[in-house]
Amino acid sequence: MLWCGDIVAMTGFARVTENVIYRLKDDFEIVVLAHNGWGDPCEKQKDFKMYPSSNRFQTAPFGEQRIREIVEREQPDIVFTINDMWIINTQYQQIQDLHKQGKFKFVGYAPMDSYGWIGFERMRFGMLRDKKFAREREEFLEIVMILQRMVS
Repeated sequence: MLWCGDIVAMTGFARVTENVIYRLKDDFEIVVLAHNGWGDPCEKQKDFKMYPSSNRFQTAPFGEQRIREIVEREQPDIVFTINDMWIINTQYQQIQDLHKQGKFKFVGYAPMDSYGWIGFERMRFGMLRDKKFAREREEFLEIVMILQRMVS
């Protein structure tokens, strides 16, 4: 699985990534396209192959310029990206043709950090929306349910 998201950073996306991928690592080989990770040595590199999304001088810090390169190199069965909707859309545009060829399954996960959402919905391309705010255990379970359906 190629996981595209913040890691080794002080962000909410990184918090979700780090909590979920450690729970999935026994069931999936996970490669990370690391947003807000510059490739500096870190403890997580012992458990995951990590590619920086960009260098400090690029204008696309969320993997928009690297996602295709990494997908072609790693050839994952699943591409999972966690970010804001506009970033997920930009990433997907770079690999849409490969996805349509059936080379991998795609999941875009856009946690909504607000109260009062109407409910959890599965949307096109496996897009997810949270039903509750900041509940990591529920986020993890929702992610695992989608991944289990994808690989079974």
